[in-house]
This record gives sequence, structure tokens and C-alpha cells, in this order.
Amino acid sequence: MIKKLCFSFCLALGLFLIQPNSEVKANSSLTVSPPVQYIALNPGESRAVEIIITNNSLTELIITPAAVDFTASDKTGQPILSDHTSFPYFSSTSFTEPISLTPTESRVITIPITVDQAAAQNEYHLTVLFQTDSEASGAPRVQNVIGSNIIISIDDGEVLPALEAHLHLPKVVDTFQAIETSGWLTNTASLTQEASGAAEITNWRGSTIGHYNIYPDAALAFSGRPLRFFTDEPLSEETKPMQKMVVSPPLFGVYSVQTLLVSNPSGQTHSAEYIVIAAPFSLLFVATCIICILIFTYKKQKQPTTSTEY
Repeated sequence: MIKKLCFSFCLALGLFLIQPNSEVKANSSLTVSPPVQYIALNPGESRAVEIIITNNSLTELIITPAAVDFTASDKTGQPILSDHTSFPYFSSTSFTEPISLTPTESRVITIPITVDQAAAQNEYHLTVLFQTDSEASGAPRVQNVIGSNIIISIDDGEVLPALEAHLHLPKVVDTFQAIETSGWLTNTASLTQEASGAAEITNWRGSTIGHYNIYPDAALAFSGRPLRFFTDEPLSEETKPMQKMVVSPPLFGVYSVQTLLVSNPSGQTHSAEYIVIAAPFSLLFVATCIICILIFTYKKQKQPTTSTEY
């Protein structure tokens, strides 16, 4: 049952951890708010986490909640749902009873959490799934799945290691080829951290030819995600992050790509520098081919001709 819910949820909605909105809708029949919550707790602390579900359809809905774990993909950073939960500080049976919602009715789902006094620093990633089931008179039965992600961090004050940024870019490019740089954000800490900072590209004269800000994405504990950039300042809801930094041709000489990554809330920094060499390799290749052709033609013309007398 849980596996079917997880599979349907991924197909129907995708995963909304990267850009959380105020609410998420499943085929407009059910609204779940908020789609993502970050909950910070201390050892021994209790909290009641609330999720609001609303029936937007014209028929009564029977909703079945279920809690599962999720992890972040090591290739895309997107959440991957499990079929169970290992979170030890709540009872899933306290909120998984079926719920009946009439049209336009809203209901607050309360999830009580109590952390042990001796709990170690750790982070837990949960998704609360809601399967809707409606069957109007004379209409076909409709089933949808929607979910809300909850990231729960238990902080005992331990200092977190800094986020790391690893750039992917060529070491050598042609003069007429652009330098395209993407990156990967790695979090080796036991708690989620948010990235900030900047990347700067300079030429062999020391002049800055590109400046990008690092988009404030959050990397889950012991995971990674693609590094994103933006150039518009100040940062706003209309800002569209970019997956790559691009330096357009023509290019020549040695270029330096430097990053300064700041981890929040720890405030620790991580810096790196990458070198790219640009030269007119294509022109050199064409020139070499022309020279080879000229030499071959010259030698061909210099060869003595032989005539045969009859």
C-alpha cells in the first residue's frame, strides 16, 4: 500500500523540495499547506507540527495519511521516497486514520513530536502522504496522492563542517568556444545547511569578466545537489536561478574561476580556484592542414617526370 502511494505521488506531483510554494495541489482536488517545513528541535523538546489539507472538489473526499522517509538523490539532489519511516520520536498511528472532508472543508493534521533528552545531533526527512479517494454518484472513482515534506533537525550545538562547491568546467577551450561552468553542492554535515556566496571569473589581465551570486539553496544532511547561480540583485521571488555560468567567445589566454561559498547558519566558508586556458586551437589546426597540403603539393611538383620513347 505504502509503495503504491509513494510511486503515485512521484508520478503525479514530482518533488517540490527545491522551490517550495505556499501550497501544493493534486489535480486541484486537494490542497496541502505547507509543502515543506524545516523544524529545528533541541534534545528533550516537544513540538506539534501542523499540516492543513483542504478539499477543493465538489464531492466528499476520503483521505488516508501515511508517513514515509525520503533521501536526496546523489545525482540530482531530488528527494527519493521510501516505503516506511524510521523516525523514532513520534507515533505514526496518531495521525494516519482515514479522514472525511466535505467540499471546501479544511482540516488541520497535527503531528506530535517529542525528542528524547539524550538524542544525538541528527536530521530526519519525512514525507506525509495523503491519498484522496472520491466516488460521486454516477461518476468514475478518482484517486490522487499528494504530500508534504518535513525536515526535522536535532541540534546539540556541535560545530558543522562547511559546505563544499565542486565546479565542472573544461581545463582547455578553443578561442571560439564558450566556457560553461556548472557545479555541485556537497553537505557533509549532519544537518541541513543553506548556501550563499559568489563566483568570479577573471582573465589573464586580472580584469573581472563575470560575476555570479550563489543561489541560496538548502542541501540536506549528508547529501548534495546542483549548484545554482543568479546575477540579478537584490534576490527576489522573480529571480530565476541559472544552472551554469557562461563566458562567451572569443577567448584567449588564462582564465581564473574563483568561488567563495558560505554555509548558513554555521557561517563557515569554502573557497576554490579553477584555471582554464583558451587558445585558437581550431585556427592552428586549419593552418597546420594548409601547410601540410602546400608541402605535399610542392614535393609533388618537384618530382622528375619520366617519358617513354617508342
